[in-house]
Amino acid sequence: VTNEHSLKEEFKNLLKHFWPLYIETVKDSYIYPIIDEIRIEGHADPDYTRGNEDWKPYTYNIDLSQKRSREVLMFIYNFELDRKIAIKDLRWIEKRLTANGLSYSRPLEYRDGECKQVDLEKILDYPIKLPGENEQKSKDCSRRVEIVLRTNSLEIFKLLEEGLKLDDKGRLQSS
Repeated sequence: VTNEHSLKEEFKNLLKHFWPLYIETVKDSYIYPIIDEIRIEGHADPDYTRGNEDWKPYTYNIDLSQKRSREVLMFIYNFELDRKIAIKDLRWIEKRLTANGLSYSRPLEYRDGECKQVDLEKILDYPIKLPGENEQKSKDCSRRVEIVLRTNSLEIFKLLEEGLKLDDKGRLQSS
């Protein structure tokens, strides 16, 4: 929704089902020990209806996208507190869960019935007009929150050099 950052009930219900499955899948994964960050990324479309200064759309949407990601983080964190998860699991989440607002720096376009990445550097008009079959649908695609895992690259290189040693559940074995 344009200029909105609060979570709808439908999205809260989706998170209540998605998050426990997601975090359990991550915990059972071989990459669990090398996860540095679970990034909640907020995104916005390039619209700006608060004035016409050239620099304002980006900074306004940084704030809006940051609020979107923070709302999701707060919901997930409070949800975990309500679930009364083990304190060591809560500390693991606290160390890694972050909220990041990216403004419209990674827009999507609606094309062939899907939301697809678009290279912002190739959009040279101002104000920004999103490509795609339908600009409104491209804007709708661009307003989103994504959850991204960031791993420790040095640890990955070490694992690749040593050869991955996985247990019967697909998790990394201790050396």
